[in-house]
Formats: sequence, C-alpha cells, structure tokens
Amino acid sequence: MHFTTFVRVSVAAAAALLVAFALSSSAQGAILSFWSGNTNPGANPGPPPGFENAPTGTINFGVGDNAEIVALNAFAHTGTLDTTAAFIYLYQVTDNTVDIGSSAVALNASLLSSLTSFGYFTGRGFHDGAEVTNANPFGTFDGVYSNLPDPATLGVATPTTVSLLAGTFKDPTTVTLNDIPLSAIDSLGVTFSGTSLLLPGDRSSLIYFTSNFAPKVDNGTITDGGTGVNGFVISPTDNPDQILPIPEPASLLVWGLGVGLVMGTGALRRRKQVA
Repeated sequence: MHFTTFVRVSVAAAAALLVAFALSSSAQGAILSFWSGNTNPGANPGPPPGFENAPTGTINFGVGDNAEIVALNAFAHTGTLDTTAAFIYLYQVTDNTVDIGSSAVALNASLLSSLTSFGYFTGRGFHDGAEVTNANPFGTFDGVYSNLPDPATLGVATPTTVSLLAGTFKDPTTVTLNDIPLSAIDSLGVTFSGTSLLLPGDRSSLIYFTSNFAPKVDNGTITDGGTGVNGFVISPTDNPDQILPIPEPASLLVWGLGVGLVMGTGALRRRKQVA
C-alpha cells in the first residue's frame, strides 16, 4: 500500500473509532451535535457594489455516524446510499430574501474520489426541537449574514432529522460532484431550477454525501444567477490537524488518534525494514 494511502486510511479509521467510542452509550444512530450547525451567507449590514442582488440564506449542516446512515437508508433518497461509510454529511438550504438557484460545498480535490455516495433525501429535513426553516436555523442563529465568508456556528443541542409535510420543501434539481480541472478544490454542486427554485421563505430537502473521513471547516456558497455569497460549512479532510475538535469527554480520545497514527507509521517502517 502506498504510504499516503496508508496514512489516509489510518486517519479515517482512527477518527471513526474515536466517534464510535464517544457514542458507545447509544446503539441508535446520531447526528453529531459538535459537528453540526449553520452558516448565513449574505450581505450585511448592506450589500456592497455588485452584490445588490445577492441572496441571503442559510446552509444548515450536520454529520451523522454509521448507525445514522443505516437508519436514514429507510427513507426515500436518490443515489445508492453507502451504508458501510463512517460518516454522512448532510446539508439543508433555506432562503430569506432573493431566489437561490444553486449551492455548493468545497471539497479537497484529493478526496473527491473518496466520497462513496451522494444525492438527496426527498421530504427529509433537520430538526433541533423544531423543524429547520428560514426562521429557525439548525442550532443557534448569530444574527449576522455576511460574505467574509460567514463563520460557521457549531453546536446543536438536540440534532435529528424528520419527515417534512408535502409542499413545505423543495428537492434539488441536480446534485453532482464537480471535478474542477487544475484546481486543488472541487465541489459538491446542487442546483434548484424550475419548480425547485428556492424562493424567499423556502427550504430544501436534505442533500447528502458519505465519506470515511472526519470533517474540517471549509467554504460553502449560495448563488442567485451569477451572484454568489460565501459561508463556512463542514467538509471531509484527510489531515488530522484540520479535524474539528470533539468536546469532553470524547476529546480525551484525540490522544488515541495520535497514538494510532504513530503505531501505524511504525508498523509500516518495520514492514519496509523486513522487506
């Protein structure tokens, strides 16, 4: 096995074990509260020149464990959901002002091929004590819409997903993985067009992809025509230094992540010496 591949597998396995240990008290699937939240791309307090028609909305996001993937597989979705993956990344877009025709999540180009499935769950949305809408983002609303990009607000006390009533959501028109030539950054692209165009007050259904890599903070966008605004969301990483922290008591296991990598590297070296 190539050294780079070996390290990536070690990071993914260690991160998955870390989360599994943190959630070992529950056999049920879970949306992980410490890796869930929202970002609010927009122009605030007023649109700068060139952004007069910029949309203002929210990208809500969450990461689920493997048991959550298995549970979600029972609900209608596009694509072939990989029920063996360590994590499922979920996104739901809500619109506040101007029509939203597309959204995107940045992905490391080196990890694009590692996404094991993608698509959307029709009629499924986030819930944090109440259904997520344009008036109720997933977790805490910081009261600010910005294009700096807008910071990610992390931490949702009671994150879960629920079935939505017909007529209260819009499914994406397309969900694609975009391989951008000569770029270190690719993307998950989502379009909303025709009857799926997000109008002020609208919300999308849940968009997903699965991965064996834990999350970092990366860029997310919402766009009206050619005018896009940016916020920070979650996206997988193969760099252990970029993984978002897990709060106590699970954060104690970060030590185990480092030990696992050291042991794995040592084993590889011994294998080379024997060879």
